[in-house]
Amino acid sequence: MRSPSLYSQDDPISAALKPPETETEAERTARLYAEAEAKRVSEQIDEHLREERERIRKRKGDVKVSPLLSFYAHIFTFCF
Repeated sequence: MRSPSLYSQDDPISAALKPPETETEAERTARLYAEAEAKRVSEQIDEHLREERERIRKRKGDVKVSPLLSFYAHIFTFCF
């Protein structure tokens, strides 16, 4: 059995994504513009998610230190 190809005519997804044969130049231009805009928005969302993960990661580091310092503060309070 042959492996599926991105450009395989038997692939239903490739067939669904393929532009219609009757597409006019204006429709093609509009489609390409919409695809580029969708890609830009997708990349912008990905960047925001990366930034948010980084902020959360940094914040988690702060949270790990804080309870430890709080614990030692209670020990020193009871010892003296």
